[in-house]
This record gives sequence, C-alpha cells and structure tokens, in this order.
Amino acid sequence: MEPYANIAGIQIGDHYPVRLMGIINISPESFFKGSVFSSREDLKRVAEQMAASGADILDVGARGTAPYLQTDISVEEEMDRLAQAIHTIKEVTDTPISADTQTAAIAKEALNAGASILNDVSGLAHDPDMAKIAKEYKGVILMANASYTDTLGDPVSVVKTSLEAALQRAELAEIAPENIVLDPGIGFFRNRNISWDEWDRIILQQLPALRSFERPLMLSVSRKSFIGRVLEYSNPADRLYGSLGLTSLVIHQGAHLIRTHDVAATRDVVRITEWLREPAT
Repeated sequence: MEPYANIAGIQIGDHYPVRLMGIINISPESFFKGSVFSSREDLKRVAEQMAASGADILDVGARGTAPYLQTDISVEEEMDRLAQAIHTIKEVTDTPISADTQTAAIAKEALNAGASILNDVSGLAHDPDMAKIAKEYKGVILMANASYTDTLGDPVSVVKTSLEAALQRAELAEIAPENIVLDPGIGFFRNRNISWDEWDRIILQQLPALRSFERPLMLSVSRKSFIGRVLEYSNPADRLYGSLGLTSLVIHQGAHLIRTHDVAATRDVVRITEWLREPAT
C-alpha cells in the first residue's frame, strides 16, 4: 500500500503533487527571526503572500520548539497568541491552517478559532488529553518524539520506534489513519553517542525506510541548525540556499509535504524537481 492521506481536504501521497506548508511564527523565541510576525498587518500580509505563492497549508506556531533554545511560555500566553493569529489569518485567506502546539487546551482553542490541522511535535505524547482533541481535527501531523533520543539503536530505528508509538496513540483515540501525516523530526534529536548533524544526515539518507508506515512524510529542513553547521552559517538568515538544495533531495527521497519559511522559492524547487522525476517522453 502506498502512502496516502487526506488532511483538511488536501490529498497527499505518491500520486499527488508535493504539497507546501508555509511557516508563520508569532513567537519571538523562534530560532529564525525572519519567520516571526507579531502585528495583525504583518500576519495578514505574509498569509496572503504565502497563499498566493502556492502554500497548501499555513502552519501557525505561538511557541518556539527548537530543542537548543529556551522557549517556555505560559499556556495562557501561547493560547492567546495562537487564537488571535488564527482569527487574523482567517480574515484574508481560506488556506487551511495547522496549529503547531503540544498542549490539548491550546489545540482546542485553535480548533475553535478556525485551525483544521494539528501539528504536534511530540507525537501526541506531551499531553495525555491531546489525542482526544486531535480526533476533532481534519488532519494530524505526528512528529517523532525527541524524548526517544537516547533509546538504544541506530537513528532510523529510534525514529521508527517513536513514530510507531505515536501511531498507537492515534489508533487508541480512533484517529483515522488516512488523516495522518508523519514527520521524522529533523533537527530535534540530540543524542549522547552521535552528533546531531550526523543524526539528521542518516535519517535523510534513509528516508525511504519510513515508507513502511504507509503514511505520507512531512519534512521540515528549512534553515535548520545542521545546515548552518555544514555550511558554517551561524545565522539562519544565511541558510536559504542550503535549505533549497536539500529540499530537492528530500523530495527525491520520498517527502510528500515540505514545511518551509520560504514558500515562493521552495515552490520553484518543488516544480523543477517534480519535472525531473517524470519519465521523459
């Protein structure tokens, strides 16, 4: 069986175009400051631009999730930020919105505000009430939980174990398998026995091994720290070209949904990569 999902009416899989998710952060704590938009006017502008540039989904986050940064804020602050941002974006576009949160109460508020997809970087593990809320969404993105980092085994086995656990939590909550997309958690794992950039390289090189789940894969490599380490760019603002090059490669490796800060540029990479994959006539 080939990977397939339908999230918020968007069909994702081998026989559909590679989809794009635009990143909109309202969290000053986020690692890439160029992705942070705080005013209503800026939110409307970037949402309209991303939608016009080809974003299939807008991913809105109110709390930074980079594992190497201090990003803790109160539940109340995250809830207020996220709900207000979703309301604002809904004023200018009908593009489906995904809520990037690990907390059930915040996910519920985001759903009420108009989000239709849940993006949980803990794979439904952070909050015991999250799976119940996730079922109310029209699609769920489950990331490999980085708490498995020091589990014995090679990186691919560890990520597989984490994703299996996430899918089990989803199954217990009776979330339909066809509404689930998986994320291997690039940039999130920090292991005592292997450098984090080497961890990510192994996962990216062996991405086809994750097809065994029969679920589409979302990849988020945009401007991440391992690109900075390889290219020796400490500032995420300098990592666009590395991100675009890697995007083409992960599409060849089987990525179905690309999460990016740079929708227009990534759209061109996706189009030319898909063209190259088509058999010559």
